[in-house]
Amino acid sequence: MRQFFPSCTEIGDLSGLLGETIRPAEHPDPWVMANMVMSADGSYSLSGRSGALSSPGDKAIFHTLRTLADVILVGAGTARTERYRRPEPTPDVREMRRSRGQAEYPRLALV
Repeated sequence: MRQFFPSCTEIGDLSGLLGETIRPAEHPDPWVMANMVMSADGSYSLSGRSGALSSPGDKAIFHTLRTLADVILVGAGTARTERYRRPEPTPDVREMRRSRGQAEYPRLALV
């Protein structure tokens, strides 16, 4: 994966980059991070599912942001269509979250 701003750089460890520069563990204020994929014509789904529009890079960012989140906010229609379930981080991710002072599992909030 390549970062283009502020400089062109190859990114090997996406979780390290996002985890420390975008959402520091010890930050006192709440953070809101958003992630979405959209086609060139503005569509947000293909055959009724958003995942069909994602590239491997999109999926890497999606899963990294979910790893860092305290709460994952999902639209109820998306949750039904995509069959959302409770996030299940791997043991390594749960340990990383604990070391950052976060709960082992992010919460899932539906709107």
